[in-house]
Amino acid sequence: MAAKSTPACYGWEALAPLKTTVVAQRVCASSCANYLFTAGDRRVIDDDALLLFHGGAHPIDEGALRKAIGSQIPADQVEAQVANIRADIDRQIRRQDAFSTMARIDVNFFRWMASFNDLPEDAFLTLCPTRDPVMILYSDRLLAMHGVAVHENRGPNSQEALTARVAALGRAEPVCFME
Repeated sequence: MAAKSTPACYGWEALAPLKTTVVAQRVCASSCANYLFTAGDRRVIDDDALLLFHGGAHPIDEGALRKAIGSQIPADQVEAQVANIRADIDRQIRRQDAFSTMARIDVNFFRWMASFNDLPEDAFLTLCPTRDPVMILYSDRLLAMHGVAVHENRGPNSQEALTARVAALGRAEPVCFME
């Protein structure tokens, strides 16, 4: 199966129990990286392809959420809205965990990616040389630590190579290579 980012990159739950080889071509980002690529038994990154992650569902800071929505909705609706959002995120986390188990990857993989959101900027910059990246390309070593073994990788393997490939695709979004 060739994995590419598309507006509707779904079907990952059906793939996880199957014996598959997933090949990331050109750009496999967001749900394509999180779910299609990780669902494969054998994972390949094609020539110059980008495998870009941004994390997954994770628990929210309810205080920050209350503050953010407090000025947008009536005060008597804030707690109900917070409860609805929390319930939705909890459902997403349960679904991620079930997928991780089915795909035989570390159930904490998505939490690990989300943990970078909580780091102070200076600590994050020691791991990722790019300020405010929209996506992260993780090294094979980091992916393998979470059960996402990459069997062949012909994509960028440094920040310089990643930056050059993104530019070659005509894109300007900040992306990070994390070793």
